Amino acid sequence: METRLFCANLIVPMSKKILLVDDDPMIRVFTLNALKKDFEVLAAEDVIDGLFHLEKGFLPNLILLDIHLPMVNGDTLLDRIEQYHFARSLPIVVISASENFTDFRKEYQHGPLAFLPKPFHASTLRSTIDSLLTIAA
Repeated sequence: METRLFCANLIVPMSKKILLVDDDPMIRVFTLNALKKDFEVLAAEDVIDGLFHLEKGFLPNLILLDIHLPMVNGDTLLDRIEQYHFARSLPIVVISASENFTDFRKEYQHGPLAFLPKPFHASTLRSTIDSLLTIAA
């Protein structure tokens, strides 16, 4: 079901929200540009920044997560997400330069999980997101 906001006589679709956590500025810019037309994307450069946004009330419909991050890796964010009741069923797209998803596959059992190897095309990113959002609906 699509959420809508009623303003006077206009019906405006509410945009889906995505939290992007990636330390690579080029990936962040590419992803923001690829998704800005249809999604509200909040970009974080590390897990601490991503957790900050979640704790301050940003409620995404999906998280794009680079699993290999400096200082605190993406597995830590997955562990913390499992502690937040509102986030337990969130779809997660793990993005990584590693081509072997099983190397770092966590026991994330609450929501849909997909893997997208870097580099990726905008169309592949979009179809992966659309698939996970459909499963999660």
